[in-house]
Amino acid sequence: MQLGRPVSITKSHVHVISERQYFQDGLPHDWLHSRGIDYHEHNPWHVGFIALSPDDEVFIYDEVVMSPEKYVTLQIAREVAVHSKDFKYTLSLIDPLAAKTQVNTGLSTVDDLNRIFREFRRDQIGTGGYWSTWDTKSTRGREEIRKRLKNARLCGKPFNNKQIVNGRLVNLPTLWILSHCRVSIDQMKNWRLEEWTDRSKLETKESKETPMQRYSHMNTVWECIAKDSAFRARKFSQSVPSRQTALQYGVRR
Repeated sequence: MQLGRPVSITKSHVHVISERQYFQDGLPHDWLHSRGIDYHEHNPWHVGFIALSPDDEVFIYDEVVMSPEKYVTLQIAREVAVHSKDFKYTLSLIDPLAAKTQVNTGLSTVDDLNRIFREFRRDQIGTGGYWSTWDTKSTRGREEIRKRLKNARLCGKPFNNKQIVNGRLVNLPTLWILSHCRVSIDQMKNWRLEEWTDRSKLETKESKETPMQRYSHMNTVWECIAKDSAFRARKFSQSVPSRQTALQYGVRR
């Protein structure tokens, strides 16, 4: 996989880009930042970080994978908070399985995370944020990801998504993955569809994951964020890379 230019991964049509090329100064803070956790009691938690530009381009920019068999919730939460940096998150979503009350404490993992993140914010670790459960019923998020992957192939590179559609200039929704997000790239490449008639059955299935399930965790995060009503592009005047980066890579401003 070559850095420095978009790479199309055969089969899944994912575009992988270099952070050094497109975000020399880091991702803009005024974009819509979201994060999600595919939670399990025994299998590793998959945590993903995603940003949506005002021009409706999605960038998957970080990830954390940690096993609850090796780390307690506090340790995983600290890693998530550190990776969250100083961004403020519009959405912090987690699998509803995490809302189940724990027998030993009378609280759920969601309760624990919200308490821990409040304490982290007081200690100036991350920016806090409130964790809530995501919608497991609608499949609209899956279709949204498919659409963005298809459009990314058409556009060829980020910040190139202005197209004429039915006589109107529009921003095509796209999706890009930063090249250091190896788990996200791998799972998107091996994306396979599996229809869950009842998402709650995942807990009983997780001890014997099929290869198909093993490639679903990060994609579940992206799907559930994408279908949330709050995940919508917001228009700002300062929404594109620096002038130097724009000129260097032919970004139309």
